[in-house]
Amino acid sequence: MLSNDEVNERLNHNGFTLKGEYLGPGIKTQYACKAGHEVFVTYNNIMQWKRCKTCQKSIRFDGDNINLSRLHELTSCTQGGIFTWKASDDKRHVIGEEIGAIRRSKGQSPILIITLDGKSYLASRLAWFYFHGEWVKLLQHINHDTLDNRLCNLRSVTDEEMAKNKTMQSNNTSGYVGISNPNKHGIRRVRVHHQGESVHVGYSRDLGKCIRMLAVAREKYGYHPNHGKPR
Repeated sequence: MLSNDEVNERLNHNGFTLKGEYLGPGIKTQYACKAGHEVFVTYNNIMQWKRCKTCQKSIRFDGDNINLSRLHELTSCTQGGIFTWKASDDKRHVIGEEIGAIRRSKGQSPILIITLDGKSYLASRLAWFYFHGEWVKLLQHINHDTLDNRLCNLRSVTDEEMAKNKTMQSNNTSGYVGISNPNKHGIRRVRVHHQGESVHVGYSRDLGKCIRMLAVAREKYGYHPNHGKPR
């Protein structure tokens, strides 16, 4: 049977050392990597490892997300938001091949999904991270096209900014976001939302006047010019 020193010598290839007592190739004992991560496995198992699995995960991920160096190692991304494989994380992938699959859900805008190291990401968020090096809470497609991941079409926003650049809902019947249908007297109401509150703008029978009031209010409260456009 191998001595403890002989076991450690054979473990040089993956950076582990024996912490417990070696009792045979099929009996579990304690091992530790150079970073101090301990595992309780058999000698046969530890000899098959190329490196510590905990260390490998920390190389690839920052918390729950892939880290920037790993993203750059695996992929290339253009300013147009197109990702291609630079180095594959799977033998099935072809270097230079475009990455991503479109996911469509009923009632939702289509999105492009990219899977790296077994975890799926929105392509838009990956593109932002690739060039800016940060994960943001909210990311918006400025022109409302959720498959247009060009860097110039993405912006980091607050909840308030997100709410002020939305597409017209499919159930809108007035044709304008912020202008109601006329009531029985032919009067329309104009209103906007600001900081979570509904702001009354005015009333009018004249649709043109309502549109002008809405435009002034949107400018006053910082609405994006694309707000209210249909999908």
